[in-house]
Amino acid sequence: VTRSVFAREVAEKFGIEENIIFNRIGRRQKAVQNKQQAERAIEANPELAKAGYKPENEILAPTEAELLNFLLRYGSKVLNFPYGSQFYEESGISVADFIVNALEEDGYVMANSRYESICSAFKTMYYDQGLDCEMIVRKLLDGEDRVIASIVADLVIDRYEITSDKMKSALTAESSWLANYVPQSLLNLAEKRLESRVAELKKEILTVQDRERQVEILKEITQNQNSIKKIKEKKIN
Repeated sequence: VTRSVFAREVAEKFGIEENIIFNRIGRRQKAVQNKQQAERAIEANPELAKAGYKPENEILAPTEAELLNFLLRYGSKVLNFPYGSQFYEESGISVADFIVNALEEDGYVMANSRYESICSAFKTMYYDQGLDCEMIVRKLLDGEDRVIASIVADLVIDRYEITSDKMKSALTAESSWLANYVPQSLLNLAEKRLESRVAELKKEILTVQDRERQVEILKEITQNQNSIKKIKEKKIN
């Protein structure tokens, strides 16, 4: 009853449908459950809190972690893109299929070894073993690799707090929210991959003596920077 009254009051205040409020509440409750599950795992295995991992590629790490977060928490959810969208499919597509297909079509292997291990384990358990996301998280938390368990525990905790200023934008149907942010995360990955490559080239040019190679490096840096600019424009649009 209390939740119904809250949903009605918020819906009236922001001029939106009550079912959107309930979707948001459900999403938040799931986040709390994930957090509690991770905390129980750490309580049962104190070494989890100490099992630190330093990503090999710090530029790509946040975006790779974000994609893993979507896979582990929302992998089975369906993305319903609006008609006319370049991603539109009549029957929709799951978050897992959307992300995995995009990564595999591009031949992308996560630059950070532990993140790639989690991604690979997810695909095996989700596609080959038919496990749902909750069971996959549970297995990873209980696995022998305590560093991976520590990373997963960190990933499934919702770190995004909703402020009053962001309340209205946050109160969207889960399918709409995911349809907006999952493709954006893949664009972020494309952008960070280019940034990572530019960083590598800038290091390389400091050690290269050959003039011809220096010109090639500068040309590639310029091309990548132009591509980054186009991705930023695409995200804005």
